[in-house]
Amino acid sequence: MKSVTLPIPVDPDIDAMVRRSAEVTGLKLADLMRQGLRHGVPAFVERLRTASASREPVCLGYLDEYPRSTTQATKYKSALKQKLAKKYGRKDC
Repeated sequence: MKSVTLPIPVDPDIDAMVRRSAEVTGLKLADLMRQGLRHGVPAFVERLRTASASREPVCLGYLDEYPRSTTQATKYKSALKQKLAKKYGRKDC
């Protein structure tokens, strides 16, 4: 099995906490970091998603500034907004 090493710079206080946790649990540092990432990343992403949902959708506001085209484009702008909203996980665009 091929593995990839991901060097992560860690603050000294976090490093000390991880090392203490490894001693207490009896896990290796790699196992502790792996489990922390596995359980921590989904919660972190959810917190960011809920925080960004309460803000104005500035990422898609620029679409309103484009001048109207002379070419007929049936619902192109709204379809593009929906596509970008889906890509960036926004529901309010």
